[in-house]
Amino acid sequence: MKSNPLFLCFLFLIGACLGIQAQSIPFQVNVNHPGTRALLDLPAGNNDVILCNLIPGNTYTVLANGAYKDQLTRFDFFTLPQEKLEATLVQNNKGDDNGIRFTALRDCQTLHILAANAGIEPMFVSVMCENGDQNKWLKSFENKIEAVNLSVDPAINGSVLIKNVLVGGNCYNVTNISSAGDNNSRGTFANGGSNIGINQGVVLATGPITELPGPNDLTNANGGFSSNSPDDPDLKLLDGGNQYDLSKLEFDFTPTAN
Repeated sequence: MKSNPLFLCFLFLIGACLGIQAQSIPFQVNVNHPGTRALLDLPAGNNDVILCNLIPGNTYTVLANGAYKDQLTRFDFFTLPQEKLEATLVQNNKGDDNGIRFTALRDCQTLHILAANAGIEPMFVSVMCENGDQNKWLKSFENKIEAVNLSVDPAINGSVLIKNVLVGGNCYNVTNISSAGDNNSRGTFANGGSNIGINQGVVLATGPITELPGPNDLTNANGGFSSNSPDDPDLKLLDGGNQYDLSKLEFDFTPTAN
């Protein structure tokens, strides 16, 4: 029986196309000790993330979390037996394998993430070294926290923050007050003289300001809102990327006294 050469060529081209589609471009993240957080836009399927600037023999924990609130996409780490990587998968409270703990074999290590989504989804990858300087830094931070009595008052109306706290007095006419971001991303702070050099004032954050008093000593802490904010045009000039957890206050003021 003779085979149809055109039919065979057609099948070969389909196989070649499928093979090309199955490959993804690896993402490289340079780790700054003791920790690094990077935003990646992952396509659906298997993705390779190359971590560089690792210290062979040190242990690292890596977490993959969605970039915005109520993101349905799962990000699961998986390992390949042939790579002989001493790794333990870490699950979140939903049962997803969104974390991995491993001992670096070389200065650049490839990890594998399965993105269970229909298209391209943003993801934060957080890398934390568990050896050496990280422990020293954490201990130093804990010692400082013991001497700090920073207090915060969240979810204060933007107009109140501007007129009663930031500007104050009767020397200015304040107009066009507007605010953006989660209510808990703004408020007031007090007792800050011993640690930040300012006793009290207004605070804006990319997460709940209630996290500020600390101790914030968990390596997998995530205090953000994961909110895909409308881009601020002024910040857009500094960074062309997408903006998350934006918090801002805007107003105009005119002096009424010399």
